[in-house]
Amino acid sequence: MNTYFLIEGTLCFHLGIAHSILGEYLIFKNKRRKGSLMLSKKSSELEERDLRILWAIWHLASVFGWCIGTILIIGR
Repeated sequence: MNTYFLIEGTLCFHLGIAHSILGEYLIFKNKRRKGSLMLSKKSSELEERDLRILWAIWHLASVFGWCIGTILIIGR
């Protein structure tokens, strides 16, 4: 049993959670309608479609971090 893989796997899980929470709080908080999951406030450079793509890719990176953490924990 390799404890380094276990530690790295749990760190990947925590990093993915922090990535999602900080992204929602710092980036997407001001771009949402109150109580809605849809991005609605348009900025001068980005359209609503672009913001939705950015939101999906942002959280996809968190999911990839969780997958890597799972591989590290199972592969130990």
